[in-house]
Amino acid sequence: MLREERRNQILSYLGAKGAVRTQELTRILQVSEETVRQDFVHLERLGELRRIHGGAVPVGATRYMLPLPEREALHREEKMAIAKIACGLVRERETVFLDASSTVLSMTAFFPDRESTVITNANHVIVSLSSRNKVSLICTGGDYELRSRSYTGILAEEALQRFLIQKMFLGVDGIDAERGASEVNGGQARLKERLIPIAQEVIVLADHTKLGRCSSFFFSSLDRIDRLITTRPEDPRILDEFRKNGVSVTVAD
Repeated sequence: MLREERRNQILSYLGAKGAVRTQELTRILQVSEETVRQDFVHLERLGELRRIHGGAVPVGATRYMLPLPEREALHREEKMAIAKIACGLVRERETVFLDASSTVLSMTAFFPDRESTVITNANHVIVSLSSRNKVSLICTGGDYELRSRSYTGILAEEALQRFLIQKMFLGVDGIDAERGASEVNGGQARLKERLIPIAQEVIVLADHTKLGRCSSFFFSSLDRIDRLITTRPEDPRILDEFRKNGVSVTVAD
């Protein structure tokens, strides 16, 4: 297969699936992983795709609801740094909510094994924390979403109204100093919107690429967000805008 033909095939496959894995393409194209990576580099320089850990996604793919494995791979090191700080905020015997975002999922790697209750609408949080003997786990149930591996809808929303939640940890697709926090998924946005009023502290976890960005569904103004944990943006002045609106900002190096 000619090089250009192979690269066109990669773009065709990317367009059909929304994301591609390096190992998957080596089997389909019958070439080495190094060849696929070189193709990714070339196509990224042309603006045709965006490389992520272990694969590639379309340009601007973070604006869409990618399957969970692809979202986990984006900005992985930043998410882990954010998650480590977030876990340091969890106190013994607290009841906390963890949402279905890939950044919040990263918290499960550092979550303390002490007496506490975790409520979540995310299957992957339950599975990841199942080995923590002292942590009580509660899953909302509801309408199952395959891409996010989580539950939304009326059943999930009503289940959450039964609890007193000390801390709510949530991810966003965008957070803007003027318009607030937004999501690409309407069901996830509605669930967060209904939960925020009953949480004593709302904590947003968002890497620097989410700052100043607006997505499809707005679910919270900044005055309802207590804390933002993020990574260092290219222009630090954007953080001042959040602080002016009363949001406590923590930067994970």
